[in-house]
This record gives sequence, structure tokens and C-alpha cells, in this order.
Amino acid sequence: MQCFAVLRGLSGHGILLFRNNSRRMAKIHKDAVLRARKDLRVEGVAIYGGPTSRHFEGVLRAGEMLRLEYEPADSVRGVWLVPERYVDLEELFVPKAIRAEKGYHGYALGCPLDEVSDSYDLVSAPG
Repeated sequence: MQCFAVLRGLSGHGILLFRNNSRRMAKIHKDAVLRARKDLRVEGVAIYGGPTSRHFEGVLRAGEMLRLEYEPADSVRGVWLVPERYVDLEELFVPKAIRAEKGYHGYALGCPLDEVSDSYDLVSAPG
């Protein structure tokens, strides 16, 4: 990140503003469908009935499609996506021990927004 401005408030304190020059953050909306352009290392989250979650990693194969099932806030840096082939990929991604745990409800795969334009094609957008 590179500092590109210093603003002085009424109190005289400086506020640094930063620009991330490495990648542009993508904006995607609820119901967007993305297709992986290449094999990608992804992080996933196992979802439980309570506030507990467990993380895991895996490789998403090129061509797999993922759907954004909620409208992300403007301030987020990443989103959780649900694979179109949810049931098939669940066995590949989520360890059997996690799937068997009491309270397990499902999973999602993480996607940093600064990687969307390099790693995914937008297959369909809402609207």
C-alpha cells in the first residue's frame, strides 16, 4: 500500500489515506456467479448452528462455478461463496470428521475481492 494523502482535521491531527496499488478491489453483488479461470487454492469455512466455525483449505479446480448468496457490505475485503456443485465438492473440501460433527450445517469458500478479476470470470450478474 502507498500513502497518497494526509488530511488535517479541525483538531490538527493527520489522517493518512492509503491506496492499494497491487490490485483493484472488485465489487460483486448478491446472486453473482463466478467461474474459476484456473486451479485456485482456497480457504473454506464450515458453518455450525451456533457461533462456532472451522476453517479448511483446498484446491478449487478451473471451471468450477461459485455463487454469492448475500449482498456484501461496501467495506468487506472478501466474500464467502457457495459452489454450484455444492454436494459433490463438500466431500472433497470438508474433512469427514468436520461433516460428522454435531451442529455442522454446511460450508462456503472464501474469495478475497482483490483476487476476483485475476482468478474468476463473471458468468452472470444480478439484474
